[in-house]
Amino acid sequence: MPAYNFEAMDASGSEVRDQIDAANEADAQRELRARGYFVTRLQQKVSSGSERNESDVERLNVMCRDDSAKLAKKTSHRGRRESPRWLWYVLSLLFLIIGCFFCYELGVRPLWRVCQASGWVESPCTVISSNLKVHSSTGSKSSGPTYSIEIVYEYEFRGSQYQSDRYDFVTMSSNTNVAMRRGIVNAHPPGKQTVCFVNPTSPSEAVLARGWTTEMLWGLLPIPHVLIGVFGLLFCTGVLRFNKKLRSE
Repeated sequence: MPAYNFEAMDASGSEVRDQIDAANEADAQRELRARGYFVTRLQQKVSSGSERNESDVERLNVMCRDDSAKLAKKTSHRGRRESPRWLWYVLSLLFLIIGCFFCYELGVRPLWRVCQASGWVESPCTVISSNLKVHSSTGSKSSGPTYSIEIVYEYEFRGSQYQSDRYDFVTMSSNTNVAMRRGIVNAHPPGKQTVCFVNPTSPSEAVLARGWTTEMLWGLLPIPHVLIGVFGLLFCTGVLRFNKKLRSE
């Protein structure tokens, strides 16, 4: 039975060089594939009194090279497809949740309260204390402190006395527009007589400035986070794809 020298790769990708006995090249090829080898070269061992069919050997070698190229391409695609998709799910959800939360707190909620306060009742009030409250920074030292308006006032509504410290519907402190905030505090010294707007369904809730302010534009900043989260989930679920050719394969 003729002997054949072969070169191949095993399942781990290691190169194997050995010899196999088979009736012909086709049987040798089938036997090697059954052993889990990806043959890259197969050649009959030369011995006295035997001749090889060079065209058949070359044809088999071409087939081996084609199989090797297909295996490498399939392995490369499998490596790309086996990326930790759950990680992208988690990151996309985090971006979406954080973005939606800050959009609501900084923009949607204040604007909704402004719309609600349009029907609140105007009532006289007296300023008890006013202060530009300083909040120490919990982040990097370069960010510095932030400031918020703290004006306490009392008012009477339907025969009862109430107090409130809400100036407007902005819920965050900031290190911007400090001069504007200080001017508002200075314009409301203790003892000043002014007006506030009282929620008729909950008289303990009142506000001095019920209109829209430019600081509510901060609610637009988290929108990119929301978009990143939405598109990330769309790609993770397969609704959108970067590479349509890869999907078809």
